[in-house]
Amino acid sequence: MPFIDFLYYLIYKAYAGYRNEKSPDSTSSGILGGLFTLNITTVYILIAIISKSKIVLNKLLIIGVFVVLQIWTYIRYIYKDSCSITVLEKEWLNKSDAYRNRVTILARVYIIISIVGLFALAIFLGERNRA
Repeated sequence: MPFIDFLYYLIYKAYAGYRNEKSPDSTSSGILGGLFTLNITTVYILIAIISKSKIVLNKLLIIGVFVVLQIWTYIRYIYKDSCSITVLEKEWLNKSDAYRNRVTILARVYIIISIVGLFALAIFLGERNRA
């Protein structure tokens, strides 16, 4: 089972615990698609910085990537039986406690790095452009 499937499952478990959350599966797929968009944007900015080329962030392109990834994660986790919550939960529970702990820590680190990385690069670029 790929890491992203367990990441989706862990996000789902976190949101399923909220009483007011009516659709944790949709929320989880949306968050996952958003994280992927952050990663793609971060990688694009890093490549532009390393290659010292001008950074052009086309808002429509980023929104397009975001929409495509939202649709992809929604279809993958809502409509495909092979990635349903029951299948993912069964796979998760079949793993050892040590494995589940490692994946949980890795998922948290991935989420933090995804969010902080993009904002850190944005601050870096803002400072570089002001200088």
